[in-house]
Formats: sequence, C-alpha cells, structure tokens
Amino acid sequence: MTKNGIGRIAGITHKTILLPVLKTKFKYMILSVRATLSVALMFVLATSCSSDEKGTVRAIKNPDAVPTLLTTKVSTLISDSGIIRYKLVADLWAMYERNPKPYWSFTKGIYIEKFDSLMRPEASIKADFAFFLKLERVWILKKNVRIKNLKGEEFTTEELYWDQNLKRIYSSKFIKIKQLTRTICGNGFVSNESMTQYKVTKNYWKLLIDESKQDTVNQNSF
Repeated sequence: MTKNGIGRIAGITHKTILLPVLKTKFKYMILSVRATLSVALMFVLATSCSSDEKGTVRAIKNPDAVPTLLTTKVSTLISDSGIIRYKLVADLWAMYERNPKPYWSFTKGIYIEKFDSLMRPEASIKADFAFFLKLERVWILKKNVRIKNLKGEEFTTEELYWDQNLKRIYSSKFIKIKQLTRTICGNGFVSNESMTQYKVTKNYWKLLIDESKQDTVNQNSF
C-alpha cells in the first residue's frame, strides 16, 4: 500500500505541481510573443506614419513639383480663340498650374492633330514625351517625334519645338523628311504650322527613292 500510496501521491504531485509550472511557462511564452508582436506592430505603424508625414512635408515645401491635375487616358479637343484647333490624345496628362512658369507634362507619349478653320486635319504629331509651356505657348516634343502633313510627307526627329505665338515649328537636331519620291536629311529645320512650307537649315542631302541613289545638295533650302 505504501508503494501504491506513494505512487498515487507521486502521480498526484506530478499533476498538481508540474502542470501549473508548464502552464505558467506557456503563459509567459504567449505573453512574450504577444508583447513582441505588439512592439513590432507599433514600430511598423510609427515608421509608416513617419514616412507619410515626411511625404506630406515634402509636398507642402515643394508645391511646384505637385500636379494640380493628373488625368489618364485622355482624348480631348482644344480650342484657340474660341475655335477648335487641336485634338490631343495621351495616356498621362499632368498639369502644374502652381509653378511660377505653369506647364503641362506628357511623360507617356502624346498625339496631336491640328485642324484648319473648317475642322479639316492639316497635320499630326506624335512623340514619346512632351511639355507645353503655358505662358510662352510653346510645345517641346522629344524622342521619336513624327509628323505627317496633308501631302503624306513624314518628318522624323528626336526634338521639336512648336511656337504657337509665332506659328512656327522648328528644330536644331537631325531630321529626316520622307517625300513621295525622295528622302531629305539634314540638321536644323523650320516650318509653318501646317508643315507645307519648310526648309532644312544646314548640312542636308537628299536620297532619290526610285534610284536608291544619294545626291548631296549645297543649297540651304528647297
């Protein structure tokens, strides 16, 4: 009986003493995990808030760098002196009206179609990147700039300026003009807005398409 009694007591003692110890350890472990998670969560939230606050402060300190209007997938008509003159298509159009020199930015490409007074297309322009300076009324088009006029002539360059006040389109970069029977290349270019009266200003030559024969020209206009 003594062995059995001791055995029972030992068994009871094992249950009544060791299990609470284990429960206590598990309790402390759970509390420790919870505390660790709480600290980690507080750290993440604090970091996020800090980042947001820094972003807000930067935006307030630099209002010129924040668009006043941001529009995607744009297709619109633009009027000039009350008459619709242009069609504009762009994936992203950002307006910076608070800038001392307000401008529009088109960083994902642009397509512009110009109309005459009877709403007939006169010319079209495509580019990978564009700026419009509002006060100066000047377009700056860059990268893969392509223009097409009513004659079907195609103009290709990497940079082009369109001054709406002077009604002039010009560039100082290399330009290639593909006509019906020849291709003309050179550096520097000036034209009217409809791209019907133009000239390459210097260092140009022409390639006769039919004969695939290059002919260098010494004059500065054609």
